[in-house]
Amino acid sequence: AQDTEAWRLLSGLADQKGKCTNLCNCQNTRCALFPQGANVSCEQKFHRIVLLRLDDDEPAVLSPESARWRALLSLTELRVLITLQSESRLDIVPPLPNLHTIAALGIPHIPETLPLAWLQLDKRDAGEVDQASAVESLCKFKDLRVLQLGLGLASLPRCFGNLGELLVLDVRGNNFGIGLKRPQDALPVELANLVKLTSFVGFANGAKQVRDTTDCPPKSHQCLPTLDTVRRANLHDDDGDRDEGYEEDYKCPGSAWSADLMQLPIFSWSNLEMFWVDACNLSASPGFFQKAAKAWPKLRTLDLYDNPIGLPAEGLAAFAGHEQLHQVLVQKCELHGVLPGKLFLRSTSLVLLQANQNKHLRVQVPPSCPDESGLLLDSWQVLLDTQDMKESDL
Repeated sequence: AQDTEAWRLLSGLADQKGKCTNLCNCQNTRCALFPQGANVSCEQKFHRIVLLRLDDDEPAVLSPESARWRALLSLTELRVLITLQSESRLDIVPPLPNLHTIAALGIPHIPETLPLAWLQLDKRDAGEVDQASAVESLCKFKDLRVLQLGLGLASLPRCFGNLGELLVLDVRGNNFGIGLKRPQDALPVELANLVKLTSFVGFANGAKQVRDTTDCPPKSHQCLPTLDTVRRANLHDDDGDRDEGYEEDYKCPGSAWSADLMQLPIFSWSNLEMFWVDACNLSASPGFFQKAAKAWPKLRTLDLYDNPIGLPAEGLAAFAGHEQLHQVLVQKCELHGVLPGKLFLRSTSLVLLQANQNKHLRVQVPPSCPDESGLLLDSWQVLLDTQDMKESDL
């Protein structure tokens, strides 16, 4: 009876909808955690729960004062707790001994005793700017492997450089650089210590999300739609129909992250496999491609598109010898010069190269290419703007 009551408090389904009054006999698929007839007792069924996702649609606060929070304490085997789709706000994470993965809205208090390895924190309106101090409390979790933050942060705290076990840092859709004298300070120099990092994701930092005309920012005539927004718009019918939840992203002066890549503490990440920073306002000083190629020998995907990088394309030749590199996305990067033929050789591992919407880019295709245009080579693809090119440019 105690277990059934705890489950009722957690699910919120029992008394309200009359579909699940006993955990063992529950027939509703939304309640049933184990197959009917499973050879375990009711108590075992409840206490063996290792993953719990709360999707309730009634606003509430999950704190030690609430019965539902106290019910969570019974889940001593719980490993994963997800509340991203819940209207309930998790103020304090229960101190469960095996809880290593949390995905929640906002910034709850997390007990230091948790063996935390994976943490995702988001908020519904990431357009509001928050400061690095808001997440400094996370620096105590030295065993974190994956950290995903979508909280509208203007920068990351310096103490994140102490998260030496971190493999994945995902900070997409924040507000990097806003209010900072130097936009590069969004990533403090201490982050150079993250030498185990394999993936950095920071796209769409500072992008303004627009769902209707009331969301348009001041001086919106100076804003540019992101490349992905243009692509989505082209998929819709001419009558202007929009799917539910449709939104557009714009890069506006003073909001889109405008750092110089050469000034970021990213070149000590020698284990990096993914660098994904599209749809910002990032530039790069001369030598970036060469320095990045030397620093990231294990790189698999380089995703820079929709940034005013503004470099000679010849620098991409530095990546020609990378054995694991399979994707380079540099469309709409203001590249100029000649795309190097070394990238087209059969000895390279490259599968997809997108370089379209670079008006001043020419292409050098080796004579050994299997077709005349050089746009499709066996199983890999090169996407370019060929309609405006002269024959001599190919």
